[in-house]
Amino acid sequence: MRAGKKCTKRHRHARKRCRRHAPAALSISPQGKDFGTIGTADGSPADFVVTNRGDLRSGIPAPSLSGSGISHFTISGTTCVSPLARHGTCTVTVQSIHNDGATAMAQLNVGATPGGNTSALLIVNIY
Repeated sequence: MRAGKKCTKRHRHARKRCRRHAPAALSISPQGKDFGTIGTADGSPADFVVTNRGDLRSGIPAPSLSGSGISHFTISGTTCVSPLARHGTCTVTVQSIHNDGATAMAQLNVGATPGGNTSALLIVNIY
């Protein structure tokens, strides 16, 4: 039996009937967050929900930040500390920080093996 299949035998001499299971596949919601226009203080935290849309268990989701505005954001918390079960969820909390009078863009990336990668756009305007 190959990975991703579950086979059952109906009768002693019957062929196995197999049903394919969707592999682990991560998604994120919301797909972006505009933290708005803020002063030099740190912005309010925002939660991003990571979901395993597949039928099979994912690896441990690993959140990270990327992009030119990475210094303006931080991952301030996460519940993504173990593999996600079928349709399981975890949360990543991001906050805008170190605001210095610029507009910043970055990406929140979450990846797992198996499970793939997903990302959300982060924007903050600073006056």
